[in-house]
Amino acid sequence: MTNVLLIASYAVLSVLGLLLLKLGAPALRNANGGLAHLPLKPLLQVASGGILYVASFALWLAILSRVDLAIAYPVSIGLTLALLAAVSAFVLKESLGLTHLLGIGLIFAGIVLVTRATGSS
Repeated sequence: MTNVLLIASYAVLSVLGLLLLKLGAPALRNANGGLAHLPLKPLLQVASGGILYVASFALWLAILSRVDLAIAYPVSIGLTLALLAAVSAFVLKESLGLTHLLGIGLIFAGIVLVTRATGSS
């Protein structure tokens, strides 16, 4: 698996895991009788989200074994932040204003600069 595919997969798994955790979390707050009394859907959302998040961590370990940390961290986290903002806007209907969009643009500019700096050294 190429480094780009590893990093993209990490970001997608992280974002999907966080999305599922966010969707199931409100039910956890209201679970007075413990997990046994939770409806099945939020329980599956939280469990699936946790599994995806753990899978993303496994990919993170693979990334660290192949890519310099000074490259892997900003690219992986930047891509994850940008994807998470987009998914939050489309799926959760969270607002994504001009400031957010400019920030996402700066994140992508930073990713380009970080990856280009590596190629020139």
